[in-house]
Amino acid sequence: MNSAVKSLSKAVAFIPGGATGLGRATASAIVQNGGKVAVMDTDIEFGQYLAQDLGPSCQFVVGSVTERENIEVALKKGFEAFNLRYNLCLNCASQSHALKLFNKKHGKANSFEYFWKPFTVNTIGSFNVLATFVKELDSQDVTEENKDVVFINKTLLYEGHELMTSYTSSKGAVKSMTVPASRELAALGIRVCSISTGYFDTDKVEEIWSDNMKMNFIQGRMHPKFRLPHSEEFVHAVATIFENKMLNGYDMKLDNANSLIYS
Repeated sequence: MNSAVKSLSKAVAFIPGGATGLGRATASAIVQNGGKVAVMDTDIEFGQYLAQDLGPSCQFVVGSVTERENIEVALKKGFEAFNLRYNLCLNCASQSHALKLFNKKHGKANSFEYFWKPFTVNTIGSFNVLATFVKELDSQDVTEENKDVVFINKTLLYEGHELMTSYTSSKGAVKSMTVPASRELAALGIRVCSISTGYFDTDKVEEIWSDNMKMNFIQGRMHPKFRLPHSEEFVHAVATIFENKMLNGYDMKLDNANSLIYS
């Protein structure tokens, strides 16, 4: 694993949603291996902690993927700090959402506005990041060999359980962007991939899952048994896509076949 991750030493990355979870783990790995990273997140506290921990090779900007102006400011801050052209964009910004299609108790169908809520971050936000990142690359005169855009999708888009209709739909839309975007941007030397993950053993999961919940989810799963995937394994997947120039228009399903099938 270490040999692949070392390729991130060449990364000049932009990571929206990188203050916590898998985005934070990837930002840390990039800097620890000698790369540079600009992180944008709405979580001010964790974003500032991350920047302090990683030092000048990590620039943090408060912002939301729903606002293109925020994305532009974050990209420019990183470029000005590093004076290097970006070659990796890892979009980790995401909003979970539970939706009941029909409330039997009150005899009411849920509203479209409530269904649409996760689309603003997960779908429109992903489009905003991709379009703005490409625009920023086009404005930079520095020439670099790698110009990669990598999107993260949760594997819920494949097998969302009850109450996940809107969230799963919003993530499925992002996955559907991957191939057409890769074909459009190929002429610009930009590859577009996605990584569809299941639940990972991150700080966020530790906060909301008890040990008993975790074991109930894990038991009976395919090899390796009795543990959730670790954040290092996600970082390895990012490094593999970054390093292998033949991976384009590709969705990597990274969930150990666990998905959301309950025991």
